[in-house]
Formats: sequence, C-alpha cells, structure tokens
Amino acid sequence: MILIEFGATAIIAYVATDGLGFAMTGAAHFLSVALIGSLRLAYYAGLEAFVGATLGKKLLRLQVRGPVGSAPPTLGAALRRNAWVTLGLVPGSFGWALWLGALLSIWVTIQADDGGRGWHDRIGGGTRVILAED
Repeated sequence: MILIEFGATAIIAYVATDGLGFAMTGAAHFLSVALIGSLRLAYYAGLEAFVGATLGKKLLRLQVRGPVGSAPPTLGAALRRNAWVTLGLVPGSFGWALWLGALLSIWVTIQADDGGRGWHDRIGGGTRVILAED
C-alpha cells in the first residue's frame, strides 16, 4: 500500500518541481517543497476524512474510521493522524530519516497493539483502519 501512496505523491512532486523543466533553487525550491508537503498532507487527510480511504487503501479494500461509529474521521482527526507525512519537509537527509523513523514506528506500534492501531491513530483521536464491507 505504501508503494501505491508513494507513487501518487511522487507524481505530485515531479510536476511541482523539476518535472516541468524548471531548475528550482533558493526560495523557489523551499516553496516547492512546502507545496509538496502540503499537498501530501491534503491528499492523505482529505481523502480519509471525506471518502474514508486513500487510493491505496481503496485498492486494498481498507477504510479509515473515526473513534465512534462507522463514519470516516473528522478532517481535524485525519490531519492529526497524517501529520507525520510532513516530516520529510525538514531539510536534508535528516527530514527523510525522521519520516522513515515515523513510518517504522507506526508499523511497530500497529504490530504491538491488540487492536492494530498505531501511534498515529492515537493522536488522531482513536482512528482505526478496517476491512471494507461490500
């Protein structure tokens, strides 16, 4: 699933940076990185809040649910749940190391939790991922 999601956001990054043939440096590069981070967060949080799943989760028949009932999480909960994706905005290799560390810690906490929830689900107010019903 992470490869599907990464591919979707990589397309955004490609178009927003050098994909159109523009070499960005300085402020333009910083702004493009900030735009990419914002678009990634909007992609994950927006789709989870308004549709209940990102494209990758849809393909795997998974849905994100809020802490109560069968409704998708609120936009605020989805933003908190996915805030970790912006760690890649930290300059240099350190940002990617933070992002990878967050991803690995999410996997570890999901494996350790009886309900299959990671730390990002907890800061999202108790969100959870379920198998979609037909």
